[in-house]
Amino acid sequence: MSICILVNAEGSSPRRDLNQLHEKIHELKHDIDATQMSRHQAEESLRKTEKQIKITTQTLQSLSLKQSILQKKLINLHQNTARAESDLQANQSLIDGIISWQYQRSWVPHTQELNWWLTQTVYIPNVVGEVQVSSGRLTQHVVALTASTREEENQVAQLKRILNEEIVQKEALRLENSKREKLVLALSKKENRQRESLAGLEKDERALTQLIRELEYKLHHPTHSINPNQKMNKEVPNGDQFGDFEGQRGHLKLPMIGTIENQFGTPRADTGLIWRGIQLDGQNGEAVHAVADGRVVFADWLRGFGQLLIIDHGHGYLTLYGGAEKLMTAVGQTVQRGTVVALAGHSNGNSTSGIYFELRHDSKPLDPIGWVGH
Repeated sequence: MSICILVNAEGSSPRRDLNQLHEKIHELKHDIDATQMSRHQAEESLRKTEKQIKITTQTLQSLSLKQSILQKKLINLHQNTARAESDLQANQSLIDGIISWQYQRSWVPHTQELNWWLTQTVYIPNVVGEVQVSSGRLTQHVVALTASTREEENQVAQLKRILNEEIVQKEALRLENSKREKLVLALSKKENRQRESLAGLEKDERALTQLIRELEYKLHHPTHSINPNQKMNKEVPNGDQFGDFEGQRGHLKLPMIGTIENQFGTPRADTGLIWRGIQLDGQNGEAVHAVADGRVVFADWLRGFGQLLIIDHGHGYLTLYGGAEKLMTAVGQTVQRGTVVALAGHSNGNSTSGIYFELRHDSKPLDPIGWVGH
């Protein structure tokens, strides 16, 4: 009889469901890889765009500085040109004044002829010549300034065009950068959702695997089933004597009043390890009784068991009481059936209070329910 037959007989198909889960997990992992790759590509594009924006910003700053320098230079050229033109106009006014003066003094008395002649032939020509030379230089200077001004204006106009182009490019990059930021954010959210879905599927996979493991174990390791009426243990050991421990078979009373939370020999839901005993849940501080006469051989904290008590009943039989809130006996102490040896707790890390109980013979775990009286 195979596990598949057992499963089909129970009207469910965990194996088939598990295979479908494996396929979904494989597909989802593939989708996550694709989303992750797209996100990485988008992030790389975003980094490139941000780098281009940085370069463009630096270029704009450099061009703005250059434009400022050219504008100042252009202002100086306009001022120098205006001064040169003003000086040239002043020279021309001086020449016009000399000509007017010559015309007005065209006749002079006989006694002033020498002075008139010197003025007309020596002084005035010298002054006019100097003014004309100065005007010539000023004219050349104005021409040069005008040419320089025109060149600078052309440079300013060209620089302005470049600036405008850079501004347009920066705005385009900014818009592209914004789109890529949104894309990266959307892909990140998508990847997170996919990973959450994957975590859910993997949780389902673990639960289904655990179910299959339990079914397989039950198939090959039949155990005593717990009667629903025995789920709640209402009796504890008393002082009645049954001889040696072997005489307890069929008459064993569990060590405390409480609810039986698991079945011996089945895999644990948290670790997948096999239950080697039973967990009795009850009130914190509930009395825990020795199930038979014996001697305490261990009474201390032990990893995985918390506060643990072990009683040796002779002939290879041991009982273990783990997770206690408090141990009421010490190593070497002799106890009788029904003696309170501990108080229930959760020192073994359980979320609920109780006691973990094991029965062993020659170190081999036995199912306590098989020893309980019906």
